[in-house]
Amino acid sequence: MLAPVDQSVLDLQYRPDLNILTARWLQVASLPELQAAHQALQASGRDYGTYR
Repeated sequence: MLAPVDQSVLDLQYRPDLNILTARWLQVASLPELQAAHQALQASGRDYGTYR
């Protein structure tokens, strides 16, 4: 199970009309926060079928 990602650190948006998942880091993050956010980004990409 993935650790929850602090939404003040990472903003994930999926555009189904374009089949694009975008990620924006909203602030400077510590290494553990970056690692958790990257794992969440990968998981979301797999969920939406945009992971390569």
